[in-house]
Amino acid sequence: MANKTDDFTKQKVSLQEYLEYVGESWGKVDRSGWAKLDSHDSLYVNLDDNRFAWHAHSLGGNLFNYMKEVDGIEEYKDRLSTLHKIQIDRTGAYKQIMHERGPKEQFDVNKHELADLSDQSKKFLTDVRGIDPGIVNALARGGLLRDEVKTVQSKNSNHSFESRNIWYPWRDSDGIMVGANAQATHKSKKITKHDGYWKGNVLGSPSDQAGFNFRVGPKKETPDKLIIFEASLDAISYWQLHFAEIHNSKENVQFFAMSGVGNGAAVWKFMHDHYFDEEQDTGWHLPAEVHFAVDNDQPGRDMIHKFTDTFSNINLFDDTKMMVDVPSDIRTKDWNDQLRYGDTLETLSVSLNKLDELPLYIEPVKVEVIQPKQIQNTVTKQIDQNVSNDPSVVKIPEIIKAEMTPEQKQQREAEKRVVQHSRPVPTQKFTAESIENYEPQNNSVEQPQTAPEMVF
Repeated sequence: MANKTDDFTKQKVSLQEYLEYVGESWGKVDRSGWAKLDSHDSLYVNLDDNRFAWHAHSLGGNLFNYMKEVDGIEEYKDRLSTLHKIQIDRTGAYKQIMHERGPKEQFDVNKHELADLSDQSKKFLTDVRGIDPGIVNALARGGLLRDEVKTVQSKNSNHSFESRNIWYPWRDSDGIMVGANAQATHKSKKITKHDGYWKGNVLGSPSDQAGFNFRVGPKKETPDKLIIFEASLDAISYWQLHFAEIHNSKENVQFFAMSGVGNGAAVWKFMHDHYFDEEQDTGWHLPAEVHFAVDNDQPGRDMIHKFTDTFSNINLFDDTKMMVDVPSDIRTKDWNDQLRYGDTLETLSVSLNKLDELPLYIEPVKVEVIQPKQIQNTVTKQIDQNVSNDPSVVKIPEIIKAEMTPEQKQQREAEKRVVQHSRPVPTQKFTAESIENYEPQNNSVEQPQTAPEMVF
């Protein structure tokens, strides 16, 4: 047995050695030296430089920081003890592999097999995420919700099976698909976040420059309002929560999800792509209002501060009303949580200079019960009889919340149960009968690469 004082026990533990020791794996290293961990959707490591960056939480640093922030080893002495154990368990000097940095992968939609949104994906969005079927169908017909189809080989046999993930396409101002983020519709035992459903950005998607976006309301060159989110589902959930308000206002509203709170740069790139015109004298044609509707936690709050600090010395937004929106139920951190669990559907909205007066999200204690909300029956009707004849306009039904019947109320009471988790998966299903379909005048789903910017 090797003596514990051998030279190889004195060799420092690298981030790569630590990750291998705890069983982590990672994908292809890009030309900048970064690779994404397979177990996380926004955690990247630079193994040559012993650094990590966790974009979803605006965290980063060295191995010691990783052990604390990611693996939850709070005490300094415990981190030292773990690293010393790794050194003792070595059977020889650890050889660090220098990773060849290949060219940065470019997004190419032709490398993926896309299909219309399947019943399986629709069921996930409605039953698990609480999205109204009318909204799901409308976004699917507009090419803003797609399925990626993969053939997966079974590990234990020669059989293969079809796997589908939901795609949220990212389109630039010309309607070209430049990237996407994806969402699994089946739970994985390996994933502890996001209720057990994997999600992440499609390989090559330029998350620092673009994101999921769409517009609703009467067609206009410049939207009246831009609302900024962290996640695609939050943008869709916010639209559902404010459906009547938005469509009754006759405003054109643009929704933009930047796929993570660490992507503040993507907001600026998105604005430049959509609202800057070199041929105009002024160049910029910004919406009258910009609303930050990111998660109501400290990373979300920090993102807003960073953005405003960056542009505090320029007058670009002098004529723009800058607002912050958060769920009024502070036990719900984001808009999909409020849609599913919130005691109220109301929104707290304040001007940017009153940001710090808003209450932050409070994580419920585990013994506190938060039940998924009863998804009430929905009925739909067309609210705008004067929809433009523009082929990129999709007719969307209005969503009206119907009162629950006595039988539904009785069923809801019977199904209440104590759960020892602050984020239970909803078990209630929509009980509405099939919702009337409204077909777009020009179905852009058939041309996913060149679909025009969708205006509903």
